[in-house]
Amino acid sequence: MEHLLEYTFAELKNILLEKNVAVSRTYPIFGWIYRRSEFSFENMTDLPKTLRPMLADWFSIIDIETVETQTAPSGESVKFLFRTHDGHYIESVLLQGGEIDDETETAGPERLTVCVSSQVGCSLSCNFCATGRMGLTRNLTAGEIISQVLLIDRYAKEKYKKDPASRAITNIVFMGMGEPFLNDENVLKVVNILNFSGGFHIGARHITISTAGIYNKIRELADTGLQVRLAISLNSANQDKRRVLMPITQRQPIEDVLDAVRYYQTRLDRRVTFEYVLIGGINSEENDVLSMKRELAGIKFHLNLIRYNPVEEIPLVPPSDEEYRQFKGFLRKHGIPFVERYGKGREIAAACGQLGLSKLSERLSKVKG
Repeated sequence: MEHLLEYTFAELKNILLEKNVAVSRTYPIFGWIYRRSEFSFENMTDLPKTLRPMLADWFSIIDIETVETQTAPSGESVKFLFRTHDGHYIESVLLQGGEIDDETETAGPERLTVCVSSQVGCSLSCNFCATGRMGLTRNLTAGEIISQVLLIDRYAKEKYKKDPASRAITNIVFMGMGEPFLNDENVLKVVNILNFSGGFHIGARHITISTAGIYNKIRELADTGLQVRLAISLNSANQDKRRVLMPITQRQPIEDVLDAVRYYQTRLDRRVTFEYVLIGGINSEENDVLSMKRELAGIKFHLNLIRYNPVEEIPLVPPSDEEYRQFKGFLRKHGIPFVERYGKGREIAAACGQLGLSKLSERLSKVKG
């Protein structure tokens, strides 16, 4: 059985043609799945009755299973635990308000952002990140990534009483488990499928790809011309300090990453986001800000300032209130534009850096319970 979500609109048309099905059927199939969140061919009522069981024999649609949902006390975030067909687990998050995606830097109550995973685990071992402690199991397929988006979109339609005939999700961020640029073929295919006007139809500028800094892939993204937003996990502009926080820096030096960002901006003329996880006693001094000011010269950017979100078994702490206030003062003093990002979902281990299948055995036993 083939996985339908793996195919672009053009690819599905060709497959249907090979099966002697009118290619015009591709439009309603995409509409039912990507706009109406309908995952049963039998319920696609404007398709011929004789065709529906044939489609069900040929194709599966959703490639993962929802195991658990956890809602934060504030109600502003929901964490999803999914199981893949081969028994692995991943987590994704729905955020009300979510990430900014426009020049006004606002995030109103109608903004619904889905934070998706691109890999089962991660190979980069960033020492402040729960996913990095897992190691890498495998890449997710395009269908598995899209399945996260569609299942969460259907959930959001019901939760927020949205129009069932159109998508509820307004933004997608590749900030979940895994390094998107180490699964770039599938990630970029997902972007193109979800951007298609006859389906989910989400604008490229409403999609953010966040990377720890794979500089050759940043250059390749620039060459595609895709208008997605680019975010870089920075955390320190000092090569030695960043190498301690993010071991990938040994193979991807910060100067090469920043050169790739400059190349990206010459091709696309788009401002980038640098994500800065502020860790108590680690990267919160004025010298850290001076390093940023020096190394980021000539780059159009804004800084997402994120207080470190604690992870069990990682011996790091968030900055104190005074340390946090002082660091913001350093940023203002040296003219570095920043936006404060708050740890939505911290109570359910759903905030930045916390996705890592926390207490998985305990959670699974309750579900099976």
